[in-house]
Amino acid sequence: MIALQETRPTTLVTVATLLGAILGAAPLHAQKSDAEIGAEIAFARGLASDWSFVDLAEDVIREVEDGGVTGKMGERLGLVKCDVYAIGARNEKEPARRNELFESALGAYKEFIDRNPYSDEKSSAEAAYVATSSTYARALELNLEEAVGEEAETLKGRQVDVLTDAVKLTADLIEALKAKRDERTEAESRELYDLMLNRGNMLASIGRADPTNTFFFDEAIKALEELVFLVGEGTPYALRAYVAIGRVYQFQNLHEDAAAYYEAVIEQTIPMGEDTDGNNKWLEIRNKGNGGEPISEREKGLRFLFLELSMDGLMTSYEAQGSTEDAARHALHYYNIQRQEGLHFSAQGYLSLLSCARALLNSSGYVGGNLTLGEGEWFVDEDEMKAKHRARRSQIDTTSLALQIAQQVNDENKGNTLQVRAQKVISEISTRPGVTVSPEILFQAAQGEYFDGNYNEALAGLHRVQRSLDSSDQAERLEFGARVMNFIGNTYRKMERPLEAAMAFREGATTWEGEPEYDPKNAQGYYSMVNQFAKTATLEKEIVEAMVTEAEDLVAKIGTQSKDKVLYDQGEKLRRKGDFAGAVGKYEQIAEGEDFWEKGLVQIAVCKFRLEKDAKQPHDESFRLLDDYIEKVRTDAKYATVSPSKLSKRKEASAAAEFYRGLILFGRGEHQQVADKVSSFYDDYPEQDRLVNWCLDMVMRSHLQLGNLDEARTALIRMVGDFGDKPRTANASKAFYNFLDTKRDASKDDGERATLLAEMAQHLERGNQSSATFGNLRKESQHWMELKDYAKAEGVLSKMAQRHGDEAEQADAMRRYVYPDLGQALLELGRVADAKTILHPLATNDEKRASKRVLILWARSIAGWLEGSGNDIKEVVGAGGSDEEFQAVISKLDAISKSGDKWVSCEWYEHKFMIAYTYYAWSKQDSRKLDSAQKQLAVIESEMEEPNFAQIDGFCMGEETEPALRGRLGEGVLQSWYRWLSRTLK
Repeated sequence: MIALQETRPTTLVTVATLLGAILGAAPLHAQKSDAEIGAEIAFARGLASDWSFVDLAEDVIREVEDGGVTGKMGERLGLVKCDVYAIGARNEKEPARRNELFESALGAYKEFIDRNPYSDEKSSAEAAYVATSSTYARALELNLEEAVGEEAETLKGRQVDVLTDAVKLTADLIEALKAKRDERTEAESRELYDLMLNRGNMLASIGRADPTNTFFFDEAIKALEELVFLVGEGTPYALRAYVAIGRVYQFQNLHEDAAAYYEAVIEQTIPMGEDTDGNNKWLEIRNKGNGGEPISEREKGLRFLFLELSMDGLMTSYEAQGSTEDAARHALHYYNIQRQEGLHFSAQGYLSLLSCARALLNSSGYVGGNLTLGEGEWFVDEDEMKAKHRARRSQIDTTSLALQIAQQVNDENKGNTLQVRAQKVISEISTRPGVTVSPEILFQAAQGEYFDGNYNEALAGLHRVQRSLDSSDQAERLEFGARVMNFIGNTYRKMERPLEAAMAFREGATTWEGEPEYDPKNAQGYYSMVNQFAKTATLEKEIVEAMVTEAEDLVAKIGTQSKDKVLYDQGEKLRRKGDFAGAVGKYEQIAEGEDFWEKGLVQIAVCKFRLEKDAKQPHDESFRLLDDYIEKVRTDAKYATVSPSKLSKRKEASAAAEFYRGLILFGRGEHQQVADKVSSFYDDYPEQDRLVNWCLDMVMRSHLQLGNLDEARTALIRMVGDFGDKPRTANASKAFYNFLDTKRDASKDDGERATLLAEMAQHLERGNQSSATFGNLRKESQHWMELKDYAKAEGVLSKMAQRHGDEAEQADAMRRYVYPDLGQALLELGRVADAKTILHPLATNDEKRASKRVLILWARSIAGWLEGSGNDIKEVVGAGGSDEEFQAVISKLDAISKSGDKWVSCEWYEHKFMIAYTYYAWSKQDSRKLDSAQKQLAVIESEMEEPNFAQIDGFCMGEETEPALRGRLGEGVLQSWYRWLSRTLK
């Protein structure tokens, strides 16, 4: 089984926290306590990590410094100052600013290391310097993809300099950590492995700059192979090292060797094919990989991550070798697994998916089977596919599948570089002979080339769109004609070919006139390019002047806005500046019945709303105006229209009017009115994303106030389904959760309380998937524990251990609550060895005394326990341990039993049973302990006044026994355990 490890994110800093910190800041230069400084440090990290407020984080650190900080807290503050730059750089999307922050981070780390040669934080700073250098080098590598000439050489040189400095540092750091051997803490071991992995990757990148020099490649492989030897085959670090070794061989064009390492990663995580017994390898791992039980969703996701990391390199290596069949089968394996398991792609996963699309495209084969269920199978021959998969819906050629995959990446990555890459793949596919695709797809492909700066390819793609329009219907021709000509004009503009740009814009404004969005753009583009061309034109003066005149006429005809549009735009500018009274003056000048009149009416009401709000007055006038528009103006036959332009603007006006009317009603607490008038907003205005979500929020909260739980739930489900990643949805979920919590507290019905708790847990689970505070994760885990859904509880608790296990501020809560709950959940799931790993450090910690609960759970993890009652008893075998561990368990249990009410309490008899059972379990490795088990049991039996330990059940069913304990051990349960052990020992 893969040992799961994840990077711990910085604790989320909420807006409320941010405002509180700013508004409630301590006086400047006030001396702060270590606890206050620690809180400020955490706050600064959060500003950089969660909000990308690097400048504000610097201000927080500077304020703490001004207050005077020395000693260890001063060193810690100095290090976080470096970390803020590094965190900010990793979060920054704009390349120039990102590089600037990386440079600041590296400079800050260097300065800290030089100034603090004996600091306890020095090794952490050095490790962070190496990690940041590695990340910076990868960022520079991305910049290199688009750079040419001198810029490319400068970036390459800087990349090598950054890597070389960091590599020099890794050698000493690695040796120092290796020298600790058995004394290394778990955190230090992770630091060592990260350093070795970074060293290998960085050496490989240095070598890539000069592939003729194999020294750096050899050193990279040496470092990575040493890491594999140190951590052991099949562990996450070993698999990451394999991926890195594959890259090294790829850089050297040793593609067969590279493929072998990528294949090894796949074979050890989510393998293809069947084993020697004919079983599907992956299904065997998925269903029985955890000691005969299904592996967790978390482990499944980690295994898939290694496929994401490997597949891009594997496809490249196969392509270089000409191994199209191997590439197609592995590409389809990757695609199938994602569909089968419902896993989510990371950014790297999408890159790999595009590589798989290219591999399928190049295979020129066929795929049969249900792709939705991840059952696709590659065939080289169409007849062979049809013979096995007869249904037409289960047949597709690899070109069409590649196009589907590229479209998927395009659709799921709007506005980022992955979309551009997807569009380029679409372009590659659409240019294949015999491939027929829609104008929309062709246009997206051309856009990809345009935004990537490949203007010749973009022009070729745009002309393909034009040709495809010849066979399209009139609606599609109108939709794309003006848009395509606009892009052609802009492409020529980028290529500094003004005459051709002008002619393209002219054609868009004349031949394809009728598209409201692009007609003015094309007219203005024609005017702009003609005037630019006229400055250097060699054509006859009369021709140039005629072109300029024509352009001016087009702008006047198409580009000049109507008076009502001008007034509306002027009003909008004033409104956005906060001049609401001035904006009203502009809107009021729009003539009745003009296109923008209704929008102006509504905006007058909106401005009145803002003025009333600023003056802290009731929203009486604005409500009257909104209500008049909704109930009178837009229903008045006098204003009936069939004009598409007016109908479109009426819908926009109606959306704003109904939203603001609902907002006023909600503010007044008229919840039934909100429920009646706002509930249809979701269906009526689906294009108004932000307002739809806001209205759903108001509807949900109003129904909660009215006690309409089902209606409130319906609204929340819509919010989660359509706007699950929005802060408003998270807040709505919290409000719904709090309502359920209050309702549950008031309920006396155990069944209802359990039902409400289950729903509360589901809401927290949903909210915690994207981001979660420690407190919310803690609540969710408690709910699952109470519901006895230990699989869900284990998932949340493991996430807390990975995210917060190293945080000093959470150390006490982790020790007292989280780790014990995780240990119990693992025991309940039968994962006794994992439970022991969690509980053992808690139970044997001499500084922090373990609770009785922890000690009992730990004892069970080692010795095991019994389940069931009567004649249906099952023995759950513990993880076992050394003689010293068994003796420690006996000692702890004995101490616990001595603190209880001897001979008269159910709990005491349970503890005495655990001692006897532990001796019994110990006897399986040391037969001499069987006698100790028998003696323990004999002492209990000798005091029984009734046979078969019946007296014990009397104590367990007594009124003085807590109900939970009575329910767990009464009704003959503990009595039957004693009887079972007595029979077994005889």
